[in-house]
Order: sequence, then C-alpha cells, then structure tokens
Amino acid sequence: MNEPLIRRNDLKDRIFEAALTHAAFDGWTLRTLRNAASDLGLSEDDAIRLFPSGASSLLNHLDPWLDQKLRETTADRAFAHNSLRHRIIELVLWRLEPLEPHRETFRRALAAKILPDNAYGSLTATLKAANTIEGLADPDQGATRLFRDPAGRIALSVLIAMTTFFWLQDNSPKAHATKRFLERRLDALMRNAKRVAMLRSYLRLPQRRDSGVARSTRSIASGI
Repeated sequence: MNEPLIRRNDLKDRIFEAALTHAAFDGWTLRTLRNAASDLGLSEDDAIRLFPSGASSLLNHLDPWLDQKLRETTADRAFAHNSLRHRIIELVLWRLEPLEPHRETFRRALAAKILPDNAYGSLTATLKAANTIEGLADPDQGATRLFRDPAGRIALSVLIAMTTFFWLQDNSPKAHATKRFLERRLDALMRNAKRVAMLRSYLRLPQRRDSGVARSTRSIASGI
C-alpha cells in the first residue's frame, strides 16, 4: 500500500472515530460527519472527499473499521486456546470490544442499517466480517472447510449478527453473558452438524451430490 493511500485511510479512520461520539446524539447524519471533521480542524469539503456519499459513506465505514481493528488486535494478542472453536469465540468477542464505549452509537447504526436502502450493504458487510474472522481463525485453511463455502459463510454471518444483538442488551461484567450465548449457539451448530454427518454416513450419500450445506455440516463434525 502506497504512502498517500495509507495517509488517506488513516485520516478517514480518524474522522470516523471522531464521529462515534457525535453519532450517539445526532445519529449517522451529515451533521455528525461535519462535526467530526471540525474536531480535527477539517472542513466539510475535506470530509466529503473521504466520504463521498456523506452520512451513508460514514455508516458504511463501520464494518471495515471493525474488521481492521480486529486484525490489529489479533496481531497484538495471543489466542487463549488453540482449537478453532475457541478462536472463533474469541474473535467474535474481540470484534465487539472497540464498540464498548459507543453502545448507543452502535445501536443507532444498527437501526439505520436495517432500513431498505442500507439492507444490502449491511448483509455484504456481515459476510465480509465472516470472511475476516474465518481467515484469522484458520489462516492456513487447514483446520476445517466449514466457513469457506457459501453456506458456511452464511452460518458464521448469522452467528456474528445474533451475538452482536445479544451483546447490545448485555449488562453482565466483561460481557460474560454474551460469551455464554455465543458458546451455546456455536455448540448447537456443531451438534446439528454431527447429526447431519451421521445421517449422511448411514445413507451413504454419494460425494457428487454434496451441497454446500452438507459439506459445511460435515466439516463442523470433523474439523472443530
């Protein structure tokens, strides 16, 4: 990545981070973008050059920013356990950490993301988050194929979304209840996968008839 692009991305992140405070009060609006730029001594025109669609661009930067923060966290922090299951749990929770001081801002972001004009972008962003977590959890792609086909990515995306909504309502110390919720949901996914894998073995279904869902569920049973 060349130096001008690095500086541009850094400035974009700084404006976005300044906007997190304003969005709690003004929502994900042009006013928030304008005030965030002003905090950094920048004009509205400067901000629009980085966020061409204004408030919409600002909102759409949330998930890429979270994914980048997660990469930085993973580079600085060691996993507590080596199993893929535990790595996925830790990554999903680590991704939420930067939002802890900004829960109201994030609540407003989710309300905006479910609007019809933003729904497709929100779905795409969640799938990209699943890609990021899968890549960080299994960088050598040797542990399991679970999340590397469409059905698996959707399963991980749903898990991320469910955990995020639960976390927003969680007031337990260190989000302990969220962790337990995530563990239960992931364990349920694994149990269902094992049942499907056993049924496939019993029926001796031929390999060529594998669907994405079947490949994913068998991968859970054997790889996690």
